[in-house]
Amino acid sequence: MEKILSYPGDLIFVFQTVEIWEQIKRFKNFEGVTKFFGNEEWRNIEKKEQLVDLYKKNIASICIRSLGRGREVIDHVPIKGAIKRKAFYYEMIFATVRTAGGSRWFNNFMEHARKVSRHTGEMIKQALDILKGRSTQIDWFIGDNYTKARKN
Repeated sequence: MEKILSYPGDLIFVFQTVEIWEQIKRFKNFEGVTKFFGNEEWRNIEKKEQLVDLYKKNIASICIRSLGRGREVIDHVPIKGAIKRKAFYYEMIFATVRTAGGSRWFNNFMEHARKVSRHTGEMIKQALDILKGRSTQIDWFIGDNYTKARKN
């Protein structure tokens, strides 16, 4: 992780929350989890949703230790859903260095990333149908899915 974080620019991590939790609870792969996190702080975690906060903390700490400065802006978006009744859950972690202007672009990006992550599979299918030219109805967005998404 130190090598990756030493490169300039913005980074996106896919954090496999459920798989890491299963390494702890189901497979008891404590040595592997300690190597993954680089410490044993994971032992204090009570819920799988807390794992991402520890990983973000580790990203910040590695940046400060190896670069002398951190990627001050580290945030995440949970991705949850199901495909053919098989549930999935992971986190997209974004890390960037704060700019002189305050990283306004990053805040805007995170706002939109959170909105997109709430879309249902049906809504995404509709968007793809429109982009591919398979949908010709102008009122495709009036359905229940659109109304529910607008409330979020």
